[in-house]
Amino acid sequence: MCYVKCVWPSGAVSKEKDMVRRAPRDWWGLLLAACICSWSMMACDEGKHTRLYGEAAASCQSVDSAAGGSCGDVPADGAAGEGAIRELMPAYYDFLRSLKASGYSFMDFATYWNADKQTLPEKLLVVRHDVHARDVSGAYCMRQIERALLPEASATYFVLLGFPPELKRAAKQARYLDLINWLSGQGVDVQPHISPNDMYVATYHTTWAKDSLSKLEKVTSDNYTIEQHDDGVDIDAIPDDALDIRLMNGRLVDLLQKYNQDWTKLTGLTVNYYAAHGSHIAVNLVMNNATLLDQRELLATGIYEFDAYNTQIHQYIGDLTDSEEPAWMDHPETIEPGRYEFLAHPYLWQADATAERLAREAEADAASAAADETAARSARSSWPDVVSGYRAERFVLHDLAAAIKRDRRDHGGKGRARVYGASDGVLSRWLRTKVVKSARRANYLIVWGAEYRNAGKPILTKPARRKLRRLLKVAREITSLQSDGAVVARVYARR
Repeated sequence: MCYVKCVWPSGAVSKEKDMVRRAPRDWWGLLLAACICSWSMMACDEGKHTRLYGEAAASCQSVDSAAGGSCGDVPADGAAGEGAIRELMPAYYDFLRSLKASGYSFMDFATYWNADKQTLPEKLLVVRHDVHARDVSGAYCMRQIERALLPEASATYFVLLGFPPELKRAAKQARYLDLINWLSGQGVDVQPHISPNDMYVATYHTTWAKDSLSKLEKVTSDNYTIEQHDDGVDIDAIPDDALDIRLMNGRLVDLLQKYNQDWTKLTGLTVNYYAAHGSHIAVNLVMNNATLLDQRELLATGIYEFDAYNTQIHQYIGDLTDSEEPAWMDHPETIEPGRYEFLAHPYLWQADATAERLAREAEADAASAAADETAARSARSSWPDVVSGYRAERFVLHDLAAAIKRDRRDHGGKGRARVYGASDGVLSRWLRTKVVKSARRANYLIVWGAEYRNAGKPILTKPARRKLRRLLKVAREITSLQSDGAVVARVYARR
């Protein structure tokens, strides 16, 4: 038994709890360990207890120093200077400042949901932050920047508190709780980032949860249709309800109700709406969390008002998401003017992620420039775009070399092929050759079409052309390359 003192979210009442050393059966019990660190830092500092439950012990010292992340000690009122605020997360600071200067307005989801949609600004960002464990430290920085640049009620933070695969990570849950308390203490809109599919699988352990993605894809594509309506979707099973969607919905109602109760117990906040988490479990890849939460059947229960991907949300705004790290993150001036739900994951805007993104962009630009230069050289060349179904000059040379190689193999050629009509090295990638300057010394002659120039094509005098014609009369043609009916090159073997 471990006896500890925990200060609860209200901050007004101290309760003493006996904590049994066993795994609690629900996330409320597990998060009891997290609350030790989240709300009893003073007790930790004063040494009022010496033993903590599970991972909470290891995290207790670090959570205190991490409160506010790396941004907690920077004033957001401008006292530290504009430069200090920008340095917290330069890419995000520049992004907001650019769009604000171009006339954009900013709203959190509560403001947008309750607004008269007919009078929305022409340029609008409804700002959404999905906060996973990797995003926590960056979320502090984002909030500091928003507080410096934007009016109140400009962003909603959706926090992944109580995500089933993370429930046994008490220190991780404590970090979420610290952030939630810090944000809500400033009046910021904070709501859950949830995965109904993970909740369902973790609670009911359905047999189909172990099926492969391909099997689930077949089941859902063959047996389900999703009907779109102005106020949400209906999922209909035809002919077989392999996932038992009606039963699943009934159970999800209970799970969501319990989740909301636990969220409120832990945070002191009311759940009004969700942002669906893009879980990687197989069922979520075929029956997405956002689709489940957009069902009219679930919305009608009143457990939540909407999900951030909700049909009604997107009747008036489009999507602007950073998930694939698009170029507009660093070039906001390229965004087409309009109204958007702007999804920003804090970790993607931190300095190291920005540096990597810009490096990839520079590399892509360099590759594009090289490709343009290659295309320009090709345009200046007299080589055709297509020769015998191949592209580019090197394929022509490859075919010439291959023809010579086959002929030498069939006729017992030894040593290096002596070639007239090609410059040094042009065939050596595929064939051992010796380029000769005299047609009489060659055992293979390459004769180029009149309209195709080549570095190895000899400029012949009249006597030389006459000699070559005499040699060709007694030579054997082994291949001819053509493009659009015009001869590019012929290869002859001397007898």
